[in-house]
Amino acid sequence: MIINKLYGKIILKFYNSSDASEEFRKALDMLEKKSMVLEISDIVNEAKTNLAKEINKSITYVYWNIGRIIVKHENEENIEEWRNLEAHRLSQKAG
Repeated sequence: MIINKLYGKIILKFYNSSDASEEFRKALDMLEKKSMVLEISDIVNEAKTNLAKEINKSITYVYWNIGRIIVKHENEENIEEWRNLEAHRLSQKAG
């Protein structure tokens, strides 16, 4: 970034001099526009990356909690089933 600013100052000094040809000025204008587009593109790409990370984090949170709820209910059902079997076994033993 610092090099770009320094390079830009040198180019601007030459650009404003009477020695610069019209073609060179056009080339510098195009280079400046490309630099601006690249800077904007970097910002947009960074935002896309951050958004993708946040979406992935949210999806992971949702699926993890769905799994947690399913396992919790399965465990409760297994405990209830075990209690019923144990009660049945004890009643058979007593009876």
